[in-house]
Amino acid sequence: GRCPFLMAAAFDIGLFQVGELGACCYSFICPLCALADSRTALDGSGCCFNFFCMGVVPLRWMVRSAYGIGDASACWEDLCLSMFCYPCVVNQLYQTTKTKKNPTSDGGPEFNVNNMVAGDCACGPCMYATFCMPCSIGTILKQSVGMPFILGCFCFNLFSARNVVRYHYRLRRGTASDCMEECFNPFVFYCLLACAANCFLSCCPCFYPCVFPVFWGAVVSTDMSLLKESENRGSGEKMAYLRGYSGSSPP
Repeated sequence: GRCPFLMAAAFDIGLFQVGELGACCYSFICPLCALADSRTALDGSGCCFNFFCMGVVPLRWMVRSAYGIGDASACWEDLCLSMFCYPCVVNQLYQTTKTKKNPTSDGGPEFNVNNMVAGDCACGPCMYATFCMPCSIGTILKQSVGMPFILGCFCFNLFSARNVVRYHYRLRRGTASDCMEECFNPFVFYCLLACAANCFLSCCPCFYPCVFPVFWGAVVSTDMSLLKESENRGSGEKMAYLRGYSGSSPP
């Protein structure tokens, strides 16, 4: 028999199938754009954000999880195929999400209306986020969408993890775009603070050591809020991206 990895399964095309010729050429010529469009078709997230912050390995897992393809508790298939058959994986993801779209009826940016329910600051999450942020990101994604810890730990940064959690839990954003919401706000805050401080402390040799902890504190605070959010809301009825969580707020 044929290797199951090469067959279409619940994907629209098999790994080595061409499918729609135009889509196949697009995936091979500009794979980063095709990947960004794939995630946007899946959950309505910002294409610009996905272009810069979403990799093929985590996206393949998210697509499989959202559509119920294969065993979502394992990620080695996603890792190996994405490493050795990158263009083919991109083509498969792009053509599948282009056809299937969002698997839920209450998912997408227009349904991101819930407020965060994170609790008060605690010493444990603070220490965890400060000294082992990759591990805390893995924990966040495992608790929220059921992603294997190793995948969340090594294939996500804080900004992409926050974006995935927001779209899974249907959490509102406070700015006009995903890029502004997840990436630019902490850096803009840091830059403004640095410029203001530089006006007064330009002659001070301890300027940068004094300013950097403020930025790092903002990053750790974001990580802690996601930890508490995933603990409070959990993964929903199913350990699956988008499908596993209802759009309603928890009691």
